[in-house]
Amino acid sequence: MAQTADKAGIPDANKHLKDIGIAFAIILFLAFLVLSSYNQPKPQAANYQNQPQQDSYGGSANSNLEDLARKNYSPGGAFAILEHSQNSQTGALTVVLQNVRAEPAQLEQLYFEGQGAKGVLNVEPGKGYFAAGDKKTIGVPFNSICTSGATYEYGVAISFSRPDTGDKFTQYGAKTLVGKCS
Repeated sequence: MAQTADKAGIPDANKHLKDIGIAFAIILFLAFLVLSSYNQPKPQAANYQNQPQQDSYGGSANSNLEDLARKNYSPGGAFAILEHSQNSQTGALTVVLQNVRAEPAQLEQLYFEGQGAKGVLNVEPGKGYFAAGDKKTIGVPFNSICTSGATYEYGVAISFSRPDTGDKFTQYGAKTLVGKCS
């Protein structure tokens, strides 16, 4: 790096400070790039998967909303939640569930969790049959009661099987379920 000098032969300090400032800016920029790429989400596997039943909800029954949110959210599951509401008197969550696939599905469990609340409905064998396109209104009991007017937000997992093959699947919600308690 060549130094410039003023008329008296003294090196120009401003030029030296400018070079240091540029080097510092480059280092900060590189550090920002490294740190921002460090926390990028990892690619997820397909949503409609054959999984062992014990892995259905990403771990123990104490998994939280964030754990559920880390699951895959690509489309392709058997069910869609068309409508939902939660009752402030009973805490029960009512959902309108539709089989959106061309083949029948046997609903086995609905699981909702978030904000310290959990709702689980285990469906009796043979009771949760959905033909292609079928819609049903289902009540899911919760472990707590919500406050009227308060917002609820739950991660969703739906366990089902194919009646023709017996293969078991777990579908995770594309988004969290958000609504107002009534």
